[in-house]
Amino acid sequence: MAEHKRALIAAAACRVIARKGFANATIREIADAADMHVPTLYQYVDSKDEILELVYRMAMDRLQVDIGEAVRGLRSSRDKIRATIDAMVTSCDRNRAMLGVLNRELRSLPAQARTRVLQHYQGFMDRIASLIEEGIARGEFRRVDPNVIANVIDAVADMRALRPFSLDRHELDDYKREVADFVDRGLLRIGRRASRA
Repeated sequence: MAEHKRALIAAAACRVIARKGFANATIREIADAADMHVPTLYQYVDSKDEILELVYRMAMDRLQVDIGEAVRGLRSSRDKIRATIDAMVTSCDRNRAMLGVLNRELRSLPAQARTRVLQHYQGFMDRIASLIEEGIARGEFRRVDPNVIANVIDAVADMRALRPFSLDRHELDDYKREVADFVDRGLLRIGRRASRA
């Protein structure tokens, strides 16, 4: 129950912060958007800063779950990376307002909260990097820096949602395919590239 309420608060905060910015958003507005009284909201969070950190944590946790579901049962590292890209682009597209908040408001977090959020994010990047390392070890991928490529994947997954003025004219499935093909070409060993249908 408490986690559900915290999720409601995070979603409401995201809507308010996306519209007004973190500095201008008030606890009362966030409580109203969550359909709660302020004292009720304070039963689940201690401060506005904690709410913003909660938005980050829940967004990353949800994406981890989406990726886990997307790669379940897949055998090849290539298929896992393509499924990861699909899940990430889909999530970013579905959660554009939240993505905007996450990209814009990191500096609004107090130093300790920012450190925790960035550590959580690094864990997420490490998960993608481990898929790339697995592909290298299996001989599916050429030798690359897995952390660099994980960050490239994350950046291009965000790009359509953050640059709608340029990329919304591309259908979501077309964009996902182009990104996955681009990453494929960068990762695959030379002899394996020709096998792509």
